Amino acid sequence: KAVAFFGQSLGGYMAIQMATHDPRVRAVAAVSPPYSADIYWNVTLASMRRELANLYKLTEKEMGGQIDKITLAPTLADLKCPLMISGGGHDAITPGREAWRIFEGARCDRELVFYPRGTHDCTNVLADLRPRMVAWLARQLEAHHGPLGPGRPRVETAPEAGMSAAEAVDPDFADELLGDAPKIQ
Repeated sequence: KAVAFFGQSLGGYMAIQMATHDPRVRAVAAVSPPYSADIYWNVTLASMRRELANLYKLTEKEMGGQIDKITLAPTLADLKCPLMISGGGHDAITPGREAWRIFEGARCDRELVFYPRGTHDCTNVLADLRPRMVAWLARQLEAHHGPLGPGRPRVETAPEAGMSAAEAVDPDFADELLGDAPKIQ
C-alpha cells in the first residue's frame, strides 16, 4: 500500500526526485542531498566529476554542459509526500546550505535535522540520526499500513547504546569529528 524512499548524498537527491513522480511513495528521507548537482561539479575532485558523468553515461565535457539541469528546482514544489532531510555544517562535499535550500523549497510536510558539526552523510552523528530517521519513516508508513501488530518488526526510537563507528576506531578521532577535541596549534 505504501513505500518510502531513503538516500544519501546524490542518492538522496534521486530519492526526492523520484518521489515527486511516483504517488505510491508515502515518505522520503534524505541525508546530505544536493539541491543541484552543480555543487558537486564546481567544488569536487576530478574523479568525482568523472563518476557523476559516468552515472549519466556522458563524457566529463558533456556532463559539464548539462550539470545545471540536474536540480530539484523545477520539481521540488511538486513533492506531495512528507520529507525528512538532514545535513551537516561541516560537510565538505554537499554543503549544509543545500539541505536548507531543499527544506525551504519544499511545500509538503517536512522536517529538517541539521547538525552544525555534521560531516558528509552525517557519518559522525549517525548514532543520533539513524534512529531518528528510521522512527520517522516507520511513523509515516504506519499511517498507511496500520499499527504494528504481532509478527511485524518494531522500530526502536531511542538512540543506540554503545560506541559510534568513530569511537570504535579511536576515541580521540571521534572527539575530533565531533569538534570536542582541543585544536592542535
